[in-house]
Amino acid sequence: PAIVYGTLYDSRIYKSVDGGNSFTGINNGLPESNIFHTPLAMDPNNPERLFTISESNKIYRTTDAGFTWHGYSVDLGGYSYVKIAVSPVNSNIVWIGSSEDHINVSTDGGQNFQTTVRPENAPNAFLTGIAVHPSDSAQALVTFGVSGYGKIFRTRDLGQSWQDITANLPDVPVHCAIWLPYDTTQIWIGTDIGLFISIDNGQSWS
Repeated sequence: PAIVYGTLYDSRIYKSVDGGNSFTGINNGLPESNIFHTPLAMDPNNPERLFTISESNKIYRTTDAGFTWHGYSVDLGGYSYVKIAVSPVNSNIVWIGSSEDHINVSTDGGQNFQTTVRPENAPNAFLTGIAVHPSDSAQALVTFGVSGYGKIFRTRDLGQSWQDITANLPDVPVHCAIWLPYDTTQIWIGTDIGLFISIDNGQSWS
């Protein structure tokens, strides 16, 4: 619990080993960028394995808590606003996406990525979130912060197909989602007007 990571703009990443009292930069060869929001995702099974981006269409991975970084190509459409998630079931499953046409999944720990099919009825918009299932590595959710289109989509087959589970949600942007780890029939999402919960695995919301 004494180890804390944080990010700033321009792909600047910091690490604390004293609970956040002091921080040291751990870029260590990670290229600087013009990114305003620097994403950082941790492998739930290995806290020394982190993912971020810097250059367009590249994901960077460290397996030694930031001492070294290695870049791998991925199709992000040249966009720098991205979301990253690592499966808690299988650390080889890594998701990264920027928009509806640039949702990618890796099955080898983030070295090679395959672009998934575009979710039907998805808006032309940036992703606002990626959620991974707590017990099924093939399932994931993506969310969009828009009105007038589908806002939350689920895959059960690593992105080979997507199901729109917007259902009876109000027409407001969705920003994040999570499956409850102790009851995966429940999905919680954050929207512009508050929290919505599905207790039937995305068939309806309240």
